[in-house]
Parts: sequence; C-alpha cells; structure tokens
Amino acid sequence: MNPRRRIGTRRSFAFAAVAISLVAGFVASGAATAASSNPSTGPAPAIVAQTIEGRTFRLSALRGKVVVLDFLTPDCGECQVEAPLLERAAASYTRRGVRFVIVDLSNAAPSLLRSYYRGQLSLAKVTVVRDHGARIARAYGVFDLGATFVVSRDGRIAWHGLWHASKDALAAAVSHAL
Repeated sequence: MNPRRRIGTRRSFAFAAVAISLVAGFVASGAATAASSNPSTGPAPAIVAQTIEGRTFRLSALRGKVVVLDFLTPDCGECQVEAPLLERAAASYTRRGVRFVIVDLSNAAPSLLRSYYRGQLSLAKVTVVRDHGARIARAYGVFDLGATFVVSRDGRIAWHGLWHASKDALAAAVSHAL
C-alpha cells in the first residue's frame, strides 16, 4: 500500500473522530434537549447577552415589539450575504415596531465584531449580540447558521426557519406577527 495513501486515510479517520466528538459534545451539553423542547410556537427562551458595543441586551425589554433573531458568524459566506439583507429589512420595518437582532456565534473579540458588522458590513439598524459558548443557540435549538426566529409581541415564537431560503415566509411571518 502507498504510505501517502495510508496517512491520508489516517487523517480522514482522525478528522471524522474529531467531528464526531464535537457533535457528541454539543449533544451532551444540552443541545438535543433544547431542540426537542423548543416548540415552534412556544415561548421564546430568554436572552440576556452583551452587544458588540458592550451594552446588556435583554429580549424581555423588547416585549410589545416583533423581534427577528438571526444566528450568524463572520466566517459564513451565506451570512455575509444575509447580514446586509437584514439591515435593509430593519430599515423598512423599524418604524412598524420590528427589531432585528443578529446572534453572533463566533468567539471573536468585540472590537473585531464591531469592525466587521459595523464597518465592513455597514450594519447600523441591526443589534448584534455575542453568544459565548452557544448558550443562546442551544436554548433555541439552533444547529444551522442562518437559523431565524420571529418572536411575536407577546414573546412567543411565531416562526422559525432558514430565512435566506424562504424570504417570503419570513416576510409573511413578520406581517402576521404585527
């Protein structure tokens, strides 16, 4: 057998083992429980997190407003396309009482996140909160970047999905929640 082939095979097995252990760790940390206990129309899990500007964000403070939560990271290609679309949506819906919030799943420093979201992507109307350790993602049962939730005025989940794949569904959900 070719020695290079054997090394490549070992690397493939090593990569698979690391991937499996990461998934197992994510499931063991409670993500599976959060996902199974997260009905699509149930109460939205509480969020208390720091914004990239260092302020405390509380989802409960937005009760009475419709909130769109989107889970992203700076290194996600689709997220780079999605974030400016969120900004445009925020610009058109803000006067109607809708708030847009990006839940950043990276562990990047706040200064880098500010530079990325506020500078590079020019997001001004979207609040960006940091989700250290994926605590918020687990509470919402999020397994995919781009997962989006519409939280109604009364704090219930009105819709969830991958909105970049179903923009019309998101628009309908926001309109219905209003």
